[in-house]
Amino acid sequence: MTGLRGIVLTIDPGLTGTGFSLWDDFEGKDLEPRTSGIIRSSSAKTWTDKATVVTQKFIQLLLNERERFKGENPMEHPEITVVIEFPELYTSSVSHAAGVKGDLFKLAYLAGRLTEATRSVYGSGGTTVILINPSTWKGQLTKVAVQEWIKRITGRKASYRDHEADAIGMALFLKGRFQP
Repeated sequence: MTGLRGIVLTIDPGLTGTGFSLWDDFEGKDLEPRTSGIIRSSSAKTWTDKATVVTQKFIQLLLNERERFKGENPMEHPEITVVIEFPELYTSSVSHAAGVKGDLFKLAYLAGRLTEATRSVYGSGGTTVILINPSTWKGQLTKVAVQEWIKRITGRKASYRDHEADAIGMALFLKGRFQP
């Protein structure tokens, strides 16, 4: 996928940890984001509470990002593209087990909440939200394999954490640098 410019935020949703990577100049040559991390929901008990905690922390991340660009006009902020990994059912037994337990539904629910949160912070005209399936950007690669690819591409010695690595891997794919 090409044509993404400006600020890009990639998200790998998870109920216990949602990975993100934030890129200031996406069309530039940077191979690592300005910031990345994992949004945790460890204090919540139910999956809906976890989704709420992740969404609230995600909104704060977006607000902080918007605040960073405030000029004289308090409504002024740059456009942002948010790319969210949307769950899909693989042919593997692990994926089918997740589907039977309802985990894919829960992740789809969270992806929807994050999409709505983005629109609530930036408005419908100030942002673009793109949903991307994991098979589109990483095929059948495991999180460990994605981490190894990132190390090769960036020259980084240490690994990123699981969902954080997927968010960065997704961005590198969108930049045309990650071809599993």
